[in-house]
Amino acid sequence: MANQTENARADAAELERLRAENAALRAELAALRDADAARSHLAALRQLAEGVIITDAAGRISFVNAAAERIHGVARLDVAPDDYSATYSLFTEDGRPYPPQDLPLARAVLRGEGSTDARWRIRRPDGTEVVAVGSACPIHAEDGRQLGAVLAVRDETARDTAERGLRESLGLFRLLVDGLPMLVAYVGPDLRYRVANHAYRDWFGLDPREVVGKTVPEVVGEGAFAWVGEHIKGALAGRRSVLEGWVPYGDKPARFVRAEYIPHVTEDGRVDGLFICALDETARRAGEERERLLMREVDHRAKNTLAVVQAILRLTRAESRDAFLEAVESRIGALARAQAHLSGNSWTGAPLAQLVREGLSPFLDGADGRLVLDGPDLTVAADAVQSLAMLLHELATNAAKYGALSQDGGRLLVRWQGAPGQGLDLRWQELGGPTLSGQPDRRGFGSEMLLQATLGQLRGQIEHAWEPGGLGVRLTLPADSLTA
Repeated sequence: MANQTENARADAAELERLRAENAALRAELAALRDADAARSHLAALRQLAEGVIITDAAGRISFVNAAAERIHGVARLDVAPDDYSATYSLFTEDGRPYPPQDLPLARAVLRGEGSTDARWRIRRPDGTEVVAVGSACPIHAEDGRQLGAVLAVRDETARDTAERGLRESLGLFRLLVDGLPMLVAYVGPDLRYRVANHAYRDWFGLDPREVVGKTVPEVVGEGAFAWVGEHIKGALAGRRSVLEGWVPYGDKPARFVRAEYIPHVTEDGRVDGLFICALDETARRAGEERERLLMREVDHRAKNTLAVVQAILRLTRAESRDAFLEAVESRIGALARAQAHLSGNSWTGAPLAQLVREGLSPFLDGADGRLVLDGPDLTVAADAVQSLAMLLHELATNAAKYGALSQDGGRLLVRWQGAPGQGLDLRWQELGGPTLSGQPDRRGFGSEMLLQATLGQLRGQIEHAWEPGGLGVRLTLPADSLTA
């Protein structure tokens, strides 16, 4: 019985030993598998195009892949955080030694802080410098313990050089375009201005330095961007385009703009931004519009003048050929003076005082003292100038033949009142002429022409007063006979 018990104990001990050996073998096998996996992972990290640096829990560098070695020009392991900067010759972008505790990898391992796209400079052992951009983060186990940290770094030297060259080119571009009499700008793919010339001060009241960094909608306003946005997007897609038309710029008056949107295509075919060249053609456009209006006005006036000349020829009556020619020439002369007033004022109208004085000048023989004018400064509308000039001419003709201007001591008083939007009230009073005995028995061409011009084209009213001391006439014209 004792032997059986002893054998059972021995068997149990052997079984426990076998189990322990089995567990040890499994653990060893798992460790081998973990080691194989780790070696596999490290092998993969070594092949990455981006540089990778790994530390242990204490922050000592334990792994540097081939890309990181190429970037730094050296690979050194077992480097503590305080020695990162000196060992790998790391500097800030402006050339100062990088404080070790502020480096992304040191912050990740010592303070558990992650960082992305940090920038610094590396001075390689051969003296060349590299612009590096990197991101770092701590490495944690499943139970939360920090196992170390990892840094991913890439060489941005070529891009930095290209950007610096672009900035220098843009600086030269800015110097060149500031002298141009147009709006010129360079806008990046993010729609932010990189360059703006002095014209932005004239167009938007903004210093060019205020414009740089702002987006196009922020500068031109949402209303204008609704017009120009498609052209900008087209240029960023590689298409050159031209915009011509009226563009509203926020609370500022709309401008007639001719603008070109030119894509900036790099050597590798990328569109890195666009150039904007815009010319304010508001004044030119307004001039062209005035010219078109003037041509239409000239055409309109020419037709009116022809109609008046035809009426003069048709209605003029005279006892002889010479008298007929004299009457026609006199009336056409009055018409020509009215035309001269209109053309001298760009067909916008004529000053009333000037129209009266020059219309009567042929009948005064240089004796201006015989004419008295009294009234405010008013401008006769273009549509009323010819008719009023002819009316004044007929009144002056009658005064020279039969009224106050036919006598040496006769005088003429012309007074008026009125305002734009209210109309005109003009009084004609002859003084010192032959004594009148009342309304004449018959009217000649002058009277008929006067009535037709006044009541027809002028749409006004006329009243006569044949007083013994001289003829008095009151003429009233509607509001549209005067202009501001």
